Amino acid sequence: MFIYPVVTNTAGKSSIGNYKQNINKSFITTPNYMQNVNFRSNIPVSNLLNDYRWFINCDRTPAINAFLKINAPKEELEKLLKCILESTDTKFEFIESIVTQPREMDNLFGKILDKLPKETKFLNLYNSQNPYMSAYKDFASKKLAEANSIDELLKIRPDWNGEILLQKYKELHGDKPLELGEIPDNIGTTNYKKIIEHLKKYVQLGCKSETKIDDLDGFKFKNIIDGKTEKNVFEVTSPTGHKYIVKVANPQTNSLDGASALGTCCKIDMYLTSNKCRNSAPLKYYNHGDSVAIYDYIKHIEVEPPLSMYDRSRRIPDLYELGLNPNDTIGVNNYFTLDSTQYAMRDTYNLKQGILGKELISVDNDHCTYDKKLSPKIYEYFHYLPNGIGNMFF
Repeated sequence: MFIYPVVTNTAGKSSIGNYKQNINKSFITTPNYMQNVNFRSNIPVSNLLNDYRWFINCDRTPAINAFLKINAPKEELEKLLKCILESTDTKFEFIESIVTQPREMDNLFGKILDKLPKETKFLNLYNSQNPYMSAYKDFASKKLAEANSIDELLKIRPDWNGEILLQKYKELHGDKPLELGEIPDNIGTTNYKKIIEHLKKYVQLGCKSETKIDDLDGFKFKNIIDGKTEKNVFEVTSPTGHKYIVKVANPQTNSLDGASALGTCCKIDMYLTSNKCRNSAPLKYYNHGDSVAIYDYIKHIEVEPPLSMYDRSRRIPDLYELGLNPNDTIGVNNYFTLDSTQYAMRDTYNLKQGILGKELISVDNDHCTYDKKLSPKIYEYFHYLPNGIGNMFF
């Protein structure tokens, strides 16, 4: 039960309402409907905006949730939303509060629609003139300008235009090749360079054959031959016993936007890893210049019997909650059982729920589409993820 603040006035009488709290040197009044829950119309937008700020600053509510808490006629709420989305002081905070809740976006979309008139065009994401589209574009522009790393951008969504990312990385780091994540400590920068040069000698095109790979400075290697593309997949065990998967692709054909490209896969996987997805192998590091990616090792706990695409899709729900729709219809070696022995997944979102639900870990996410109703496609910044067919397993 919420206990409304009681304020004693100068005459010594207690009253509910007109409660004011000093936040950042400005006074914010308690929401009107806390004083009269039966009000229905003729509410000035300024009053609703004041209520909105109260929830954010005093009730510590994210901006989108603050909007949803307000009880007012739908026409009035539409005016309030327009005010929020068109004001520089409020639009960035509003969009930020949405993108930081990626798993809640579909739910939030429905709740916003319930708050607005049926004929509203505010969330028609096919209308480039609607206020939400305009606010989201400004938000994307601001995020891009202020980002200190590409990882920050890919935590928001996986479909940033590859050229945009390369330009931003050059702005931050000059002519260094684009990197995502960090080289694991159990490998280290010096060993990484040696290992990549060593593995390049064992790269094969097309169908792979099992090959013995010489040890190097205490590191042990094994090639995994299920892949049918130019990508090569290697199991790497460090001298300390830590296992990783290293994927190596042809730099001449690699891309951040192309179908089945390692760069495209790593954009997707950095988004999933940044949001602690429990149904995807964690990406540790990607180097675009080398066309090399390093992943945490996933135990090959096979699923019996092999699953249909429909059955598999029901067992990777966290990918769908994050807006990714896998379209891979071939191969049975690109997903494994999620259980308590998969140490690489220990810090992922709702892991216990995933284990109880007998969910899976996908290790091949380059053929996905991205769709979130509150993440509109702004073509200046975003690029459709290609639905390519081509497998790379580990």
